[in-house]
Amino acid sequence: MKQLVWILALFYTSALFGANNSVVTIETPVGSFQMQMLSDEAPNTVQNFLNYVERGAYNDTFFHRSVPGFVVQGGGFSYNAATNTAPAIAVDPPIANEFSESNVRGTVAMAKTAAGPDTATSQWFVNLADNSGNLDNQNGGFTVFARIIGDGMQVVDAIAALPLANLDGGGVFASTPTINFSGTINSSIFVTIINATVSTEPDFDGDGVPDSTDTDDDNDGVPDVSDAFPLNAAEFADTDNDGTGNNADTDDDGDGVPDVDDAFPLDSSRSIASRLANISTRGPVKTENEVIIGGVIIVGDEAKTVVVRARGLSLADADPNLAGLLSDPVVQLFSGADLIDSNDNWASHARVSELPENLRPTRAEESALMATLQPGAYTAVVRGVGDGQGVGIVEIFEVSAGATRLSNISTRGFVGAGDDVLIGGVIIEGEEAKTVTIRARGPSLIDADPNLQNLLADPFVQLFNASGELIDSNDNWSDHSSAVLLRSDLRPSSSAESAITRTLAPGAYTAIVRGTADSTGIGIVEVFEID
Repeated sequence: MKQLVWILALFYTSALFGANNSVVTIETPVGSFQMQMLSDEAPNTVQNFLNYVERGAYNDTFFHRSVPGFVVQGGGFSYNAATNTAPAIAVDPPIANEFSESNVRGTVAMAKTAAGPDTATSQWFVNLADNSGNLDNQNGGFTVFARIIGDGMQVVDAIAALPLANLDGGGVFASTPTINFSGTINSSIFVTIINATVSTEPDFDGDGVPDSTDTDDDNDGVPDVSDAFPLNAAEFADTDNDGTGNNADTDDDGDGVPDVDDAFPLDSSRSIASRLANISTRGPVKTENEVIIGGVIIVGDEAKTVVVRARGLSLADADPNLAGLLSDPVVQLFSGADLIDSNDNWASHARVSELPENLRPTRAEESALMATLQPGAYTAVVRGVGDGQGVGIVEIFEVSAGATRLSNISTRGFVGAGDDVLIGGVIIEGEEAKTVTIRARGPSLIDADPNLQNLLADPFVQLFNASGELIDSNDNWSDHSSAVLLRSDLRPSSSAESAITRTLAPGAYTAIVRGTADSTGIGIVEVFEID
């Protein structure tokens, strides 16, 4: 009895080993391709498929359905030339659904009926694209039981590229791939499975080492199961599934914008995500702590080249009514507490030759610097030379393109009465609306710097569009209609401070911070990206 049990156990172990390493070769008039069985993920489904293969049930069947960019399907019908019909093959009982693997490009899954998830019998299909968003979420999910290996998808894609014919007036054979079909149905027009065979221990790269041992055939450090080009060490990913690897295909959507700079690398109709850009804040520049301090965060993975300007007298060019302008501004750029650059008169800066013509100040006394900055937080401080005072502006412009961008901007300065308020400007670039939170604070500034004095006790913020129309305002943040949308980490700690959360279309906007009842003091205006 013990010997019989041992023999049965050995047979069972051997059967599992064979299934776990099974590769099915499908030979067609277009070419042959191989499927690696996934018996660990779907053991019963694999065994069901192998049953059909091993008894020759798939031989002489044809691919009866092809949907461009979706699937190629077969395993259900064979052509009878004598009767000019395509009868269904004999099928085994339906099997239980074993969905676990996603229906991505190159995977093979069982077809089933709409009657329920446990209705699969003999028909199967190859996913031509990433269909996981659809097929993983309907009818219990379609069970993936194999994947195409080697260059097999080239053959499958060739089948999918064949002309489609409606052979039965809109029924099962409404989109059948055909070969040289001129209107007469015969056996030669079908993509027939000439032979389906099963083997074990595949050797994907033909180097004599079975894949169970050789899991990285091209030795590029990416496992074959995750490598779109397992025999090409120079490529491993194909974002747009066009058969060209990402290293060679640097513009997947063909819109002329390199993928590294394209916020939508698979959408040729757009390339720039909505974002904050080209920020500025105008306000009174006094002395000591009552200067203008502009803060910006650069997010992304690459360095960003920016121009930082500090202007005063040239503000009269846009508004001749402005008085008391800062005559000689100087700008300092900090990373944390470290001074990394500064400028008094723009023409004296070391990178003046690189400064774009449209960003060069019109007054020699004004300041501008160009800096290439790594992602992180930076502060631009504007003062008057010799403690000079007056209305000034700090501006930060993006010069280099790319996915790295400006984000979460803020400017601290003295908020006076009348026209001596703090005016923050921001441009939203892109093609879609952007949700932002705009804050005006005063009392809570002491939380970050206990030495600050003369803080604005009760700030009030107004938001204007590019036409100068007032589109929103707020005094106390909890009173605003958007207070329920305000993220907990952005809620001011003082109830007297202001906040607005609003979705804005691309364009230029201005936030003006005043003190209620013409009160004065140091305040801050901030703009945060929410989506």
